Amino acid sequence: MKDTKVRTAVVPTNASIRGSPQPAPATTWSAEVVEHKIVHGTLVLTLAAPLLGHKDELLALSGSIGGVWFVNHIAADGFEVWCGSNSSSVAAKLTATDTDVSSIFAWEVTPLFPGQNDVLQPKSADAPCRCRFHTPLVLHSRISILNLYSIDTVAQTFSADVAVSLRLRQIARQGVPQAWTEELVACVGLTDTAIELLHVVSYDDDVFRSTSFESSQLLPTTMCDLVLFLRVRGTFLEQLELDEFPFDQQSFSLVLAVNVRRSHVILRSNYISPSVFQVANFQRANVFHATSRKYVLTRHSFSDPRVSSSGGVYPRMEHQILLARKSGFYIANILVPTATITYLGFLSFGVDVGGQRMDTASRVSISLTLMLTAVAYKFTVAGMVRAERVFTEDLGAIPQISYLTSLDMYVNLSFATLGIISIENVLFPWICTQDCYATEQLILCALLALFTLGNLVWCFVVARTLRARRHHNELLLERHRLNLLIAKQYPNISYKDRDHMFDLLVAEMHLELPEAPSRAQFDGRASERKARRYTAVAAAFTAIKDQVTEISEVPTRA
Repeated sequence: MKDTKVRTAVVPTNASIRGSPQPAPATTWSAEVVEHKIVHGTLVLTLAAPLLGHKDELLALSGSIGGVWFVNHIAADGFEVWCGSNSSSVAAKLTATDTDVSSIFAWEVTPLFPGQNDVLQPKSADAPCRCRFHTPLVLHSRISILNLYSIDTVAQTFSADVAVSLRLRQIARQGVPQAWTEELVACVGLTDTAIELLHVVSYDDDVFRSTSFESSQLLPTTMCDLVLFLRVRGTFLEQLELDEFPFDQQSFSLVLAVNVRRSHVILRSNYISPSVFQVANFQRANVFHATSRKYVLTRHSFSDPRVSSSGGVYPRMEHQILLARKSGFYIANILVPTATITYLGFLSFGVDVGGQRMDTASRVSISLTLMLTAVAYKFTVAGMVRAERVFTEDLGAIPQISYLTSLDMYVNLSFATLGIISIENVLFPWICTQDCYATEQLILCALLALFTLGNLVWCFVVARTLRARRHHNELLLERHRLNLLIAKQYPNISYKDRDHMFDLLVAEMHLELPEAPSRAQFDGRASERKARRYTAVAAAFTAIKDQVTEISEVPTRA
């Protein structure tokens, strides 16, 4: 037996991680406020350093003013800035007469953890007033699919009961009032209506929204988190891909949208308290199998600026579960009977009791009767499924689509075989006027072999497709579990360092995803690759624990 060389993942130290190419950091511009005044409901700031080309940005002010402000206009030289607020209560204070700007906000925000939210704290009224760009709010999204109770293949919709939570980690120090954090998110524009789930057809109940202010998950003794909660029970659109029906796998997506510009809000997946699909409550388990199990896969994206009237780009988070259709119903009730009817068509090549060929009328009668039986059976099954759907919404209904599915291809193969048999039964006696029994037996063997070969090829293609899909699903789940493991080991590192560590491990463990599941990837070395990946992950995390010392020094949960 040959020795197998295992390539382990060598993870760089924290210093080399930070020195590797990463996304450019946010600008560190800041300036002292020389003068401030309220003019016609707008805060006008005179700055010591110019601010150019940053309209529609958010400014965080410290000192006597405090708060977070929205840039409405910038003077040509950049030294004067007109500011407003996204908060309706702050806007009302600005328009009131004799308003002291220092009395509008009692708080300020200051950066404390790199790559994370600015921390809200009481403002330093005696300190010089300064302004800087406000760090985008980092929202960690978590979706719990409490129940997926309907899947309509024909209408291409699904119904689910979903709980969404967006967590602002370490947003405030202990002792800070909840009203201050709610005022902060209002100044950023993060209102209740700014958070929604897309592709909703209808709501089965009123949308429930709430806000909670609780001790931080990571630093419970010193910091607080703000959690925005959303509960939706409704029907969602999903474009199903049915080419491989009834052996298809569907990705059911819940797209979370935050309608705040991406320069103000960053949407991240919560890998510390990950999204979950409660498989035990899955009411369509008799039709679909949850291939992603309890895991909910996430993918970050942005909106298309062309569909926005203002040209804005907004963050999106797509949460996916993978469901594979259970094909037993279609195999037992459609494929096997269709194959049986087709094989019975070869009985038209039989002989009479005297050893003579059957006459043409008898042969054609057998073949055409079986073809009509197959057609009638197909319509009967389709009608049966549609009738059941009236009462149960969906029981694996046959999709009515314009392209051919895997099931359609097999049925068409069977019809084509029966058609060729019928044509042979009519034409062969006319062409061969003498006794050509031996020749016809060759035709029988050839047609029987071709149909059997077609069955084998069809089964082989289906088997390879299922095998390719299983491999692709395995990669997806291993990548997801790798993200969960990194978040568990190092919950306090910045998301940029976490993403960079994930990319390093994926490259070392050969977990790269192809553009599409490729059947050419599978050979006799599949088990060897699997063993190499599992050995690599163990070695990689041992290296992480020993080498990444600076990351480990970040304050951990008490």
